[in-house]
Formats: sequence, C-alpha cells, structure tokens
Amino acid sequence: MKKYLIYLFQLIISVSLIIWAFSGIEFSSTLNFILDLSKMKMGLVFVLAIIGYVINFYYYLFTLKESKLKYSTKNVIKSFFIGYVLRLTIPGGYGEAGKLLLIEGKIKNKFSSYSLKLVAEFLLLLFLLGFAITAIFPARKYLLFFSIIPIILILLVPILRKIKYVDLLLIPNVKYKKIVFVNSLFALFIYIVFILQYQVILWDYNIAFFEIVAICIVILSVIGIPISIAGIGVRENVSVYLLAMYGISENIAITIPMIVFAINILIPAFIGAVILLFGTNRNIFSQKL
Repeated sequence: MKKYLIYLFQLIISVSLIIWAFSGIEFSSTLNFILDLSKMKMGLVFVLAIIGYVINFYYYLFTLKESKLKYSTKNVIKSFFIGYVLRLTIPGGYGEAGKLLLIEGKIKNKFSSYSLKLVAEFLLLLFLLGFAITAIFPARKYLLFFSIIPIILILLVPILRKIKYVDLLLIPNVKYKKIVFVNSLFALFIYIVFILQYQVILWDYNIAFFEIVAICIVILSVIGIPISIAGIGVRENVSVYLLAMYGISENIAITIPMIVFAINILIPAFIGAVILLFGTNRNIFSQKL
C-alpha cells in the first residue's frame, strides 16, 4: 500500500508540473509546430534516437560484463527494454535499476554495477554543469565551482576506499577506475545524441551550438533530481525558462523536450510494456528494487 501511495504522490507532482508548464500555452500552436517539422528533421531525430538505443544497449552490456553477472542474450534484450518501462516508475528515472532483477547474479554485484553507473554519470554531469551554467549566465562565474567538485571527489577516492563499509560493497578483481571511465564515455555519447536532437529541431532558430549544448546539459542535470516521474514536468519547465532567454516561444520550448522524450523513452518503453504484458516477467513490479 505504501508503495502505491508514494507512486501516487510522484504522479501528482508530475501532473502538477505539467499543468504549470502548459499554463498559457496555445495547444493549436504547439500542434502546428509539430506538424510543421520537416520529414528530414524528424527523420534525423529518429536516426539519432536509434543511435542512442544502440549506445545504451552496449552501455548496459558493458555494465553486466564488468560486474561479473551471468546473462543470456535473450534476457539482456528483454530486461533492456523493460528498463525503459521501469524508468517511468521512480522519480529521476532510477527505477531502471529494476531491470537488473531479471539478470542472474549476486545482489551486491548488481548494486555495485548500478552505483558505478550513477557515479560516473553524476561526476560527468556535475563537471559539465559548471561550464554550462556560466555559458548561459556569464556574470555568475563562481558557479564554475560545480566543475571542480568532481575533481575533488576523484582525488578523495583512495581515502574513501579505505572506509570499511565502502570496501564491503566492492566486487573482487574489478578495475573500478576503468569502469567509471568507460561509463563516463558511454554517458557522454548519450548526452551528445540528446544535444544533437535539440540542435536538429532548433536548426532554424538563431541559437549558437555551444548555447544549445549548455541548455541541454542543464536539462539533463535537473531531470536526474528525483521529484517527478522520469523528469516529467521538470524538463518542460526548465526548457521553457532557458529557451525563452533566446527568444523561443513557450509553445515551441515546451514541445521540443516532449518530442525528444517520446522518441527516446516512450517508444522503447512501449516495447518493454509489450514484453511485460505478454512475457514471463510480469511480476517484476511486485519485487523489491
């Protein structure tokens, strides 16, 4: 019961943020913007999404391989798509970790592998965030401090590994530096795909590429904050606020993240939902993540 109440609370926050974002929006203008997008633009966005799916899949495979987990190709593919469904269940998209329940292996290894993924993405985004914010708000150079934090944390790693309880979570014979580095590269490629999708849609608008990069980094950073389901409502409000600074109307600014979210997340989540409904893993939502 408690689990459903928490989810209901998260859903209320997401709906509230969406209502807030859509207040004052002309739906006819939003629909016209979508319909006016050229086939070439939409085709490029879809191609980039497919590249993103492939990168994400190999990112997942790398995590499983380096974490000493046993898996079959069939289970990896099924759990990969189910992960997109689970991303819609917990704020910040962290529900995706539940896909590891479909892979054989020790809970410790699964927890460690997912934690390393999160750590790599957190450090990379935090490093990029300082530069992104100062690119958007040049007067606030002090915010570059965000980019220094990951460097400090990396320097503290040798000390942290000496802590007893941290050491208990480590997997024997695993090269953690290598995993975090490769995870960071995978995450970077995924962010590049996301940025290029925005760039394609905003081609006809007078926004420099480095400014689009900065906007996307901020959006990627805030949707990781666990306050709404899969960042729904958060990305739209942040997009409206940031793109308005470059003369983009609210109707367009709110539509872009919705298009990207639908293509990047909802399409593979639909495939995952079909697998859950007609496959043998329909009880995954009843398991503890």
